[in-house]
Amino acid sequence: MITKKMTVSEFATAIKHDYQTTAAFVKVLVGIGAAREVGKRAQPSGRGKPSTEYEFDNEIDLVIWPELVEVEKNPVEVEK
Repeated sequence: MITKKMTVSEFATAIKHDYQTTAAFVKVLVGIGAAREVGKRAQPSGRGKPSTEYEFDNEIDLVIWPELVEVEKNPVEVEK
């Protein structure tokens, strides 16, 4: 599996969205296992709070309604 490491700020720039929206999206990705917190990265100036670095999967399978997937896998005969 191909992964990429970056901070939320770098990810926001890459997907061309604002930081707040991207931070919320990263929380979702972490929650579903498509991203993982891998460490902290110090600021280049050496001052301030270090940025959290995440590892993102290049591709993910996202199932919104798993109960519908089960129905498709096991179709039920409907009487006519």
